[in-house]
Order: sequence, then C-alpha cells, then structure tokens
Amino acid sequence: MKETVKTKIRATAFLGVLLSSQAFSSTVTVSGTDILNINGTDSFVSSYNSSTVNLLSSSYVSYLDTYDTSTANLYDGTLSWLTLHGNSSASLYSSNLSWLLVGTNATVNIYGSNFNYSGGILSGTWASGTSFSFWALSTSDNDQINIMPSNIMPSNITLNSVPLPPSILLFASSLVALNFRRKS
Repeated sequence: MKETVKTKIRATAFLGVLLSSQAFSSTVTVSGTDILNINGTDSFVSSYNSSTVNLLSSSYVSYLDTYDTSTANLYDGTLSWLTLHGNSSASLYSSNLSWLLVGTNATVNIYGSNFNYSGGILSGTWASGTSFSFWALSTSDNDQINIMPSNIMPSNITLNSVPLPPSILLFASSLVALNFRRKS
C-alpha cells in the first residue's frame, strides 16, 4: 500500500512539472516583412522570409532560428541559441548569449571591443561596457557544427570595434578641461 501511495505522489509531481513547463513554453513564428520586438519570454522563435526579430531588455529566449533573408537584432536580454540559416543576418549589440551558430551564407555583425577568439569561444566587451563570452561556430547546410579548426573564427562573422562609453566620457572631459585651461 505504501508503494502505491509513493507511486501516485511521484506521478502527480511529474504531471505538475510537465504541465507547468508547458505553460511557460511558447513557439513564435515570424514571416513576410513582419517585425517582432521581444520584451518577455519566448522559448522558440523562428523568423522566415524578410522578417525581423529584435531582442530587447528584459527578454529571455531559448532558441532563435533565422531563415531565408530574415534579420535578428540583439540589443539586450538573454538568448541561449542563435542559429542563422540561408542568407539571414544578425547584428549583436549587447546580449547574454550562449551559442552563435552561423550557416554558410549567413552574416553576423558584432559591435564591441577587446575581441578574442580561441577554441571556438568569442569573448570581448559590448559597446555598453558589459563583458561577453559565447561559442561562435559555423554550421553546414545540414546543421552540422564545424569546430575544426577551432582557433579560426567563421569568416562570415564581422567584428566592429566601438569605443567604450567611459573612454568617450574621459575624452570629452579632457577636451573641456583643455578648452577651459586655454581660456584662463
């Protein structure tokens, strides 16, 4: 009898976990020329055709897949996997990203500074001054991840150096000080 009660409790607990995970997962598909701004939580997001997905602050997305000529812009938020297929593109300005997988004809622009690529991991500093580190690898048309050679960054990832805000502030304040000193 005790074993039956334990079995029922386990089954009830499992069902509760299953139902609660289903309630929080969502699948979103964007196509055509639609624009999707994500401020909340979406588990799976797929963009097709010429659509655009913007990841904004307070957003959490598990998987973002881009196809055709669609675009992904990562301005902030958390993203576990970004996979670019076809001729899609992405611009990364700031995000808590874990994996970036870039297809053969896809393109990625990353904005920041202090870039370093080693062993398949790209690290650096976003333009906002926040540090980042994530896997950045190429994939084939059949989604096979290419990690060899691991110290050569995929050629379709472009790193765009942007000065950090504190350095701009320091530069501007020194100009003001020089101008003030010149007038004295």
